[in-house]
Amino acid sequence: MRRVQHQRHGAGHAPTCSRIYALTIASGSGASDVNGVAIRELDEQTNTVGALIATLPDSTNSATLAVSTNARRFFVADQNNRLRIFDMALGTWSSGGIFSGVTDRLVRMTVTSTGVGYAMDSGRNLWRFETASPYTVTSLGQLSATTAGAPSFNINGDFFADSSGKLYMISSATGSAAIDLWLVVPDTLRAEYLGRLSNPWPARSSTASPPAPAASTPATTRAAS
Repeated sequence: MRRVQHQRHGAGHAPTCSRIYALTIASGSGASDVNGVAIRELDEQTNTVGALIATLPDSTNSATLAVSTNARRFFVADQNNRLRIFDMALGTWSSGGIFSGVTDRLVRMTVTSTGVGYAMDSGRNLWRFETASPYTVTSLGQLSATTAGAPSFNINGDFFADSSGKLYMISSATGSAAIDLWLVVPDTLRAEYLGRLSNPWPARSSTASPPAPAASTPATTRAAS
């Protein structure tokens, strides 16, 4: 599960990414493991895992990662559904609110350009969280589709937000080469289906090779300024 967010903004320029971060699994874990235990920087040019940012505290793990708009705070939801925050300037972890009523586990998370965080579990339940102390978590309810005949919300996927603060969701069935794209409106708990993105590699020449895998498999990634 990978997540990308464009965080840098400049007058008259489109948002760009200058750093990518990953929540990586433990060394030697299987490909199906989504229990991220450390935040690391990624090199998008070489597709390799770089410097360690922080190890999750108290032997916790997470399947979610979000970054503040200034890339100074990292947010995860641990296996106990507690919001955890790593402060880059202080080099310390703190705890926020609890995501109550979680189905299975939290699988999507992002922070919008307005500084509001959102998270979703595998049961379509949606939460909002604050990105400043005391890091309050608020349950919003269950997300539903507004588009007739739209595909299901699959566990595989993530949230991302654009520079205007709009929230999007990507979703994919296990083993599928396609990704479904949704526009999410948290205030109404509605999701509009925007269409399907196909894997470009099968359509290329048989002599072409897909990108090389990263040296350490990320559980989830986030790009930031």
